[in-house]
Amino acid sequence: MNKKLLYEFISRAIITEDVDSTLEHNLKMIKVNAPNTWGSGDSLYNKFKAFLHDDIYNDPAHYDDYIKDIVASIPTLTKTKIKRPIGRGRSKYVFILENNHVFIIMRILGKELDVYKKFHDSQFSGKGSKNDPAIYEFGKIKNKHLDSWAFVEMSQVVPLNIWMSITGRGGGESSGVSAGTEQQIRNLGNLVRPASMNTEDENLNQLSIIAGYGDLTKEEVDNIYNEFTRIVKEHGYEAIWDMHIGNLGIMPQHDNTIVVFDID
Repeated sequence: MNKKLLYEFISRAIITEDVDSTLEHNLKMIKVNAPNTWGSGDSLYNKFKAFLHDDIYNDPAHYDDYIKDIVASIPTLTKTKIKRPIGRGRSKYVFILENNHVFIIMRILGKELDVYKKFHDSQFSGKGSKNDPAIYEFGKIKNKHLDSWAFVEMSQVVPLNIWMSITGRGGGESSGVSAGTEQQIRNLGNLVRPASMNTEDENLNQLSIIAGYGDLTKEEVDNIYNEFTRIVKEHGYEAIWDMHIGNLGIMPQHDNTIVVFDID
């Protein structure tokens, strides 16, 4: 483990604020609607309500008490305040914490925690890749009011394939995104090739066409094109000639900016 990552783990362990005020803040923040790729939003608080055990589901007057108890059973949320929600998938809610880490709450439907355990364990075994996100804390939520939910606190840059999964567009540990999305990234790399005969205006016109190939939005396509252009100027085309989705990551704390975070 490198010194920066070790410092992050030590810093997280130091509690600097009153736990109860942190819990009250986080209870308030999970009531804020989290946007998703389908254009609508919902809050984690409402999702928790829907999954409360039957014996307390019919006691709405005390929902805050029950859900605050759930929040208190999540170690990260007793120590660190949520800054804002940044999105949700079909069974996941994603937040930025005040330490700028990404925090995920998700329903366990299968082996969702396995990939995060693999990343976490590889940090200490020396077998991890520089593409892997740092996992600071993860596990099942152990609470008497709720079953089959888990949490993950991870690094600021989220690999794009995992981000696509979080936002309901495929993705996951082994890519899993559509062929169209992979084609979008290849075509964007081709646009910045030194051998390309396109003018800048022609390239910009191509971006709208490329946006129609896969699941990346027009804004994301523009973002990746600008990032590839920057990398070519700073490092040369050889830095991105074999660029694929595993080389790209999202920085949710910076308005979901897509960056290249693996340059050979």
